[in-house]
Amino acid sequence: MDSRPSISLCVIRRCAVVGGVVGLLGAAAIAVAPGASAATEVTFHVGVGQTFKVPAGVTSIAVNVMGAAGGNTDASGGSGGEVQATLPVAACSTLGVDVGGLGANGYVVGAGQGTGTGGVNGGGKGGQAEGHGAGGGGASDVTQNGTVLAMAGGGAGAGSSGEATGTQPFGGDGGGAAGEDGAAGVGREAGGFGKGATLTAPGAGGAQGINSADQGANGSGHNGGAGGGESANGGGGGGGGFFGGGGGGGGQPGAGGGGGSGHVEAGATNVTTNAGVEEGNGFVTITYTSTGSTCTATTTTTVAPTTTASTVSVAAATSTTAAPATLPRTGGDSGTPAALALVAVLGGSMLLFIARKRSRPVSD
Repeated sequence: MDSRPSISLCVIRRCAVVGGVVGLLGAAAIAVAPGASAATEVTFHVGVGQTFKVPAGVTSIAVNVMGAAGGNTDASGGSGGEVQATLPVAACSTLGVDVGGLGANGYVVGAGQGTGTGGVNGGGKGGQAEGHGAGGGGASDVTQNGTVLAMAGGGAGAGSSGEATGTQPFGGDGGGAAGEDGAAGVGREAGGFGKGATLTAPGAGGAQGINSADQGANGSGHNGGAGGGESANGGGGGGGGFFGGGGGGGGQPGAGGGGGSGHVEAGATNVTTNAGVEEGNGFVTITYTSTGSTCTATTTTTVAPTTTASTVSVAAATSTTAAPATLPRTGGDSGTPAALALVAVLGGSMLLFIARKRSRPVSD
């Protein structure tokens, strides 16, 4: 048998078991107050249209929102931005959660041609050319009724260098605030870099490096712009965000796209924003402290009106007076003679009955 002392803590009763002996813990020995609930953390992974039901009694939540990174070529894509904040919420309300996906790689020497597809939730597509540019990363966000409460921008995809190496057309980082610009890369025919999105506007696409290449597309809404393609090497796609970053221009090499921007609603507190943090898929964590109560569904039932027969209560009479009967008429205009005759007959019978009773002998 193990003779070492066993140690366990039970928060609810604030007790400790030490070597089989139960003792009370003082306030300095345990930080959880009586009746306090532990914080709960919920993590969301890649996907759009997810929901979070705010528990009863919860009026604020802490969020950590990470945008996704852009894809790579021989250069690296930009990393996703980060937003941390405390958000005021209504108990039992429903929030929306979208999580950005990593942009797909473009052309990589030794690995071949990647698809350059943009990541879930706004990543721009890499330019399709002899060497594809990489796709931009998607943004991640928490929303309520379509309004963005907190969003982190996705990193942009890198531009393609084709068979050349060391040209460094990096993708711009996604922002917790503004996104960062991409890199044009090394070469006199390099495409122009995509601009990072600001807090108020999408990023502009980069110019083409040679006439046979396309310029990068501007960011549009939450979506990053596509990288320039056609011939030569493609530019990287812009990162998704509150505003999308611009796509990199195609050229020799193609340029990196610009990162998407982040956003935090005005009522948030404890706000921290960082650019270029996440190097993979995005994620969202929501942390809250529950009161233990539950949300009660409100059901409204419409009942059709019904007709109920009326009930009349009649008090019992203490005395009854019979109305005089009207006998059939025997002639003339009045039934009075017939009534008097009937009374006379009844009266005579009653007198006869009384007389007989009195004349009956009394027995001893």
